[in-house]
Amino acid sequence: MLALASARELVLLFVAFELMSIPLYVLTGFLKREPDAVEASLKFFLVGTVSAVIMAYGLSFLYGVAGTTQLSGVARALDTGHPLLLLGLLAVLAGFGFKIAAFPFHMWVPDTYEAASTPFVAWLSVAPKAAGFVVIIRLYLAGVGTAALIWAPAIAVLAGMTMVTGNLMAIPQQNIKRLLAYSGIAHIGYMLVGLAALSSSGVAMMLFYLVAYTFGNMGAFLVVQAVAASEQSDGIEAYRGLAQRSPLLALAMLIFLLSLGGIPFVAGFWAKLYVFWAAVERGMYGLVFLGAVLTVVALYYYLLVARRMYIEAPARPQPVQVPRLLGVAIAACVIGVVGMGLYPAPWVTLAQRVASTLFS
Repeated sequence: MLALASARELVLLFVAFELMSIPLYVLTGFLKREPDAVEASLKFFLVGTVSAVIMAYGLSFLYGVAGTTQLSGVARALDTGHPLLLLGLLAVLAGFGFKIAAFPFHMWVPDTYEAASTPFVAWLSVAPKAAGFVVIIRLYLAGVGTAALIWAPAIAVLAGMTMVTGNLMAIPQQNIKRLLAYSGIAHIGYMLVGLAALSSSGVAMMLFYLVAYTFGNMGAFLVVQAVAASEQSDGIEAYRGLAQRSPLLALAMLIFLLSLGGIPFVAGFWAKLYVFWAAVERGMYGLVFLGAVLTVVALYYYLLVARRMYIEAPARPQPVQVPRLLGVAIAACVIGVVGMGLYPAPWVTLAQRVASTLFS
């Protein structure tokens, strides 16, 4: 992932992309005695292979038109508006869409999240997406100039469809890992709203959103690991009466869910607000309205989990045992979510400083 984010040349970019992907396929099926994990790994591998083929095909167009594998040369060639170059960039975007789990390249996510080891899923849900977004910024925005505006409509449509798909598909889920999987797809849509703005503010707020999402989503999956180890179930029913059994664990989960839902004043609230504001500055009122409506939809299924924890009676009185190291990790995520919510200024300033170099 570090090599992918640092790549400034097409061949290195593709090699780093595959070096990142292949271990993910292996880790997905790491619980090799579990048939579901092996099946999920195979699905992940097959979809990832197709995306790699599409990306390689697109990269061949970029090299053919630009005459170089350097990203700076591709950026200069974009000013020509050559149709094969645009076709190549669209194919490459499809490949990266798979890695960040944007619609319609998201089909691997629910099965993979449900079957794979939960600690690995906590990492998978945030880290490869961050690397994918960094490369998208580098390839489609860095050094491109005003020619980047050609991508605004396509990214806006991608963002809208991703938000709709993720939020609507999350509503009927009864497995907490599948619910968080579809929720993660929706959050990718919100991040794409910031990218669609194609401005320094939009990219900065997308980066801020990535950090806020990392703390909130990883923390939620770590709580899922603790509950699943105790209850031997990933069903939402396992959270009944959790506040009575383990009040601190339930409070941590509530904080993570509120952050993912965008409730003041936790990190997720500022992330959504800043991303929507960046899109409003570019006149994308329809996309922002859609995102705001879907945020309310997301609160519905997040609060269903909170209702299980705080209103329904527990099936048994014993508290959930949380290993010390796992408890420390959950506490660190809580501190990140609450700290960014109460004092977001340093994170916002840092994100703006990074994004400003793309549009100087």
